[in-house]
Amino acid sequence: MRLTFSLALLFVRIACADDLQTYEKVVTKDAKTSTGLFTVHRIADRFYYEIPKSELDKEFLWNTRIAKTTLGVAFGGALTSERVVRWHRNANKLLLLDVNFEVTADPRTPIAPSVAASDNETIVMSFDIATLGKDGAPVIEVTRLFAGDIPEFNVRQRIGATYLDADRTWIDRISPYPDNIEVEATQTWTRNDSPAPAAGQMHPGNATIVVHHSMVRLPETPMRPRIADDRVGFFTSTQVDYSRDE
Repeated sequence: MRLTFSLALLFVRIACADDLQTYEKVVTKDAKTSTGLFTVHRIADRFYYEIPKSELDKEFLWNTRIAKTTLGVAFGGALTSERVVRWHRNANKLLLLDVNFEVTADPRTPIAPSVAASDNETIVMSFDIATLGKDGAPVIEVTRLFAGDIPEFNVRQRIGATYLDADRTWIDRISPYPDNIEVEATQTWTRNDSPAPAAGQMHPGNATIVVHHSMVRLPETPMRPRIADDRVGFFTSTQVDYSRDE
């Protein structure tokens, strides 16, 4: 039975590989390549990530900030989202998953399965694997991740916009480093007629924002958390551990 299952899994993998394009057809001679945490390829206005298999299913901290803004709309440097993500391969798809740590339980306790069942990871975006690079590293196009209207990473709610204008939106740069990747994208947002905007939000019309994304590899050994104290700082992260007596 085990041998039959292994052979079936092998055939699935071979079939998946056969569906992919050759590396040279995707990463053409026109590609401008930068290496770092991920290898980044730029071909005209399209961007690709080549993700080492060793980085799949690892946790990354992802911060999104407003780098530049239209006068009167939020402010430069404003943090708009902060989350933990991981990249997971599923056949010929690569999934970007949102990892949540707000609830937890000791896996040895009876309540742990119920907590896990209530905290399933959200698929933020699914990418077709275009080809495989060295050592089987999946290659995906990520242009729409930064130049599209993705709720988890856009500034729509922060600036009170109605929709994103794709014709006035593009990626300025993607810069990979050994432990992080920095991305900047110019996004033009439109707000339709509506009630008076809240402070810092755009009025009806257009606003062009430069958004900065920073994805940082988290350490293998998690840092020890500091216990919340009203005397230190203004920002805290809350976690409920359902396996504790408290």
